[in-house]
Amino acid sequence: MLRPLILSALLALPTGALAQDMTAEEILARLERQALGLAKGVEFYPTETADDGYRTMPVEDQVQLRIQFAFDSADILESEIADLAELCTAINATSGANINIIGHTDAAGAEAYNKALSEQRASAVVAHLTGECGVEETQLQAVGVGERHLLEPENPRGDRNRRVEIQMAL
Repeated sequence: MLRPLILSALLALPTGALAQDMTAEEILARLERQALGLAKGVEFYPTETADDGYRTMPVEDQVQLRIQFAFDSADILESEIADLAELCTAINATSGANINIIGHTDAAGAEAYNKALSEQRASAVVAHLTGECGVEETQLQAVGVGERHLLEPENPRGDRNRRVEIQMAL
């Protein structure tokens, strides 16, 4: 049985490298490459899914964007709107793909608080995608993982850990 095709429009890489300012065309090109691989029976994602639904993906298979938040906030920064606009264009071109919006926090504060904050961050991105871009709400699922998957584990309170990751299942 084939696993669902999961594409990560990531706001974070395990190595800490980030690809910023991806265009909708670049996002769609990676989506098409992965869809072709799945159609040929290639297993793209042999890594295991965490019990919280988060899936670690190979860097070369990620569509990477980075959306950050200020400390202790779920407000999308104005500086992030351009990246969200490119994501909107790409999502709208996928004709109904199911998408997981995964919120992350840094490790400051209590674990339960961080989990709730990460859910609020994911919900803020869902609200933007549905309200500003016309993405169907039924396509999107907000998921919060709190501090469990830090981008910079060596700097657990670092601002780069506060982000939202997009994983698309086609």
